[in-house]
Amino acid sequence: IIHRDLKPRNIMLAENNRQNPLCIIDFGSAILKGTRPFMNDYTAVYAPPEAPVPDSANPTSYDIYTVGIVGLRVLMPSLIAGENGIATLGKICTIEIPSYDWDLRAWATARSKDPGGQFEFPQLNKECEGLLNQPVLLDLLSSMLAKNCNDRPTAEQCLQMLGPEWSAKLETTKSGKESRGNCGKCGQPVFSCDVGRIRDARGIYFHQNCM
Repeated sequence: IIHRDLKPRNIMLAENNRQNPLCIIDFGSAILKGTRPFMNDYTAVYAPPEAPVPDSANPTSYDIYTVGIVGLRVLMPSLIAGENGIATLGKICTIEIPSYDWDLRAWATARSKDPGGQFEFPQLNKECEGLLNQPVLLDLLSSMLAKNCNDRPTAEQCLQMLGPEWSAKLETTKSGKESRGNCGKCGQPVFSCDVGRIRDARGIYFHQNCM
């Protein structure tokens, strides 16, 4: 299935489900591989260059692009904050990044240097500088937002690009063994799955039997 409309409001957190913490909703724009949409309905801000019709040879790359835009928005506070964030996101995704031929690295570099204040939303410039200092995330998002759908990675390749450290963090979170730090009394690790764990006003965790 190609969802065709992945965006924050269509990605929900599933309560008490560590193995599958995200739930995708609203399949009104979804199509099966090899079929064409009945209507040209899509959210332009999140849509790839080939929208509204996924590439016939590589249709899943459509959703990879939309998830890439979601990732970019999550990483940049200026693209999140209320109506201003939505307006900024729209300008960035439909005008600025396409003007750099969908080259995210080139866009972020230009923003980070911006000597003459040529861009709107100058608060984004520092955020772009921060992204440039995160090479793993920059490489991943750059490939996910590639103009050519055949240059975008698969979902599995995206996880591989994050590297073993991120994969380990994902597995740790799924297992419930995410560390909350060391117990303020016994000094042993406190995990997110520990029943009855307690956090004091300083943010220090304790095992239940240590209180």
